[in-house]
Amino acid sequence: MEEQIPHFKTHICYVSAESMPNLLLCLDPALKPEKVYLLTSKEMVNNGKYGVLAQNFRNLGVQVERKELQDISLFSLQRVIEDFINALPDEAMTEFAFNITCGTKLMTMAAVSACNQCIEMFYVDTSNSKLFLLKEKKEYALSNFCNVQTILNSYGFRIVNKTQTKREHGKIIQILLNQRIGTIKILNALSARAKESKISKIEKMTPELDELLVKCEEAKLLERQGDTLIFADEDSRSFCNGIWLEEYVYQTLAQLELNKQIADYEGAVEIIYADRVVSNSDAKPDNELDALFVRENILYLVECKTCRMNDDKKSRDIMYKLDSLHNKIGGVFGRGILISLESLSENERKHAQKNNLIVIDDIQKIKNLRKALIEIFENEKRKK
Repeated sequence: MEEQIPHFKTHICYVSAESMPNLLLCLDPALKPEKVYLLTSKEMVNNGKYGVLAQNFRNLGVQVERKELQDISLFSLQRVIEDFINALPDEAMTEFAFNITCGTKLMTMAAVSACNQCIEMFYVDTSNSKLFLLKEKKEYALSNFCNVQTILNSYGFRIVNKTQTKREHGKIIQILLNQRIGTIKILNALSARAKESKISKIEKMTPELDELLVKCEEAKLLERQGDTLIFADEDSRSFCNGIWLEEYVYQTLAQLELNKQIADYEGAVEIIYADRVVSNSDAKPDNELDALFVRENILYLVECKTCRMNDDKKSRDIMYKLDSLHNKIGGVFGRGILISLESLSENERKHAQKNNLIVIDDIQKIKNLRKALIEIFENEKRKK
């Protein structure tokens, strides 16, 4: 039986761009403090990081008190923390704990020096799901407290729209996975040309394409009239234009969650900044994401591509988007995964490596995506 993590009624935290380590213990009712003191610089107030963090605490039922730091030099910080601790009654010492995870190295040094064994200090190792108590000199394993929404909230985002997947597509998805990439490209082109009218003309028929279109017609995605395709509706057209790969990823994530190999997932979501007021249901989202999932309190963002990104600029844009987003909405430990049905070019692979993205572009691995993701999880664990 694992030793229980001690509960502290009051936390002291630094405000920084990284919110999750401050909030993680609050997601467990047995560890949630009653109150938190947030030590913040003017910069963190002005850029909105303090407001987002404070609102997350309040939403979790934690009382918040702000202490603004006028000077963030080492000795000034040390004096502020010492004065704060010295004002505490002796009986309150065991009820307070300083979370030294966030902030700069100078801030950490100031906190460690000022606390000087008076009150407990703790460090949250998000990437390894561990908690270290410095005064007690103990480490504890952290449970998987987070879901997709809690991590989005912690960085100031919320989901405004989710696309419902259609489970009856399972059979046709397996057929699509077994097609040659050239046939998939033709289907992509045909469905792309039909965006406005839902009608597309076949310019050149091949035996493989003919067989695939028969299967698509059996799945009631489209109707064939001679050399003309008529898509059943916009959902069917977009499915043939690449959404099928997103649905396949979604179904795989559902299996992983069922087997408790991930904690939570969402597929095809639109997100906006949490403080943005949306009065129009057609308002453009701040970001659209193919899929997200959480494993061991870390958020993974997934981008799906069914054909090669046509040029270097487009590939750079896609990879830059994935890289910037996994940091923006998942924090420094967030990860981006690119799933590409066609193998990346050498330049594309360099861009992915430069942006620290996980790439799955081997068709055999995509066909057995669940196994490929589990291997990635194991590799990530070995790197820590």
